[in-house]
Formats: sequence, structure tokens, C-alpha cells
Amino acid sequence: MVGATRMLCEQGFLKIMVNYNPKTVSTSCNEADRLYFENISLETILNIHDTEHVHGIFWSMGGQIPNNIALPLYHQNVKTYRTYP
Repeated sequence: MVGATRMLCEQGFLKIMVNYNPKTVSTSCNEADRLYFENISLETILNIHDTEHVHGIFWSMGGQIPNNIALPLYHQNVKTYRTYP
């Protein structure tokens, strides 16, 4: 994810990170322009998407959470991208 945020920075994009783990705040604060500490859910992501007027969402975590909300985000016309560690 660090590589993706740095690339976005070079392109002039605002970077907003949603992090559900406050123990990783030291790395998150250095890489994002804005940081939300929220549980990852469809409603949370849609609210942040609408509030911040983002162009798309990069996923950097695995498991069922992104898998479960990726299709509903697609149906809401949210562009999603997957990054790999």
C-alpha cells in the first residue's frame, strides 16, 4: 500500500486512508493526507467516499471484508483497485 500511496502522491492525488487498527498509526500518518480510524464496512466506506469525493478505492487487506463489500461498491459505481503487499 505504501507504494500505491506514494505513486498517487506523485500524481497529485489526495490520499485518504481508512485504518481499523490504531496500533499502525505511525505508518498510516506518514503516508496519508487524511486518516480515518473506522471499522471497515460497506456503510463506512460509502460514507467516506461520499464525504471526501474520492476518485476510487484501493484495497490493501485480504480476507472476507473486501470480498464482501467489493461487489456492492461496484453496484454503487465506486471504482475499486486491489493492491498486494
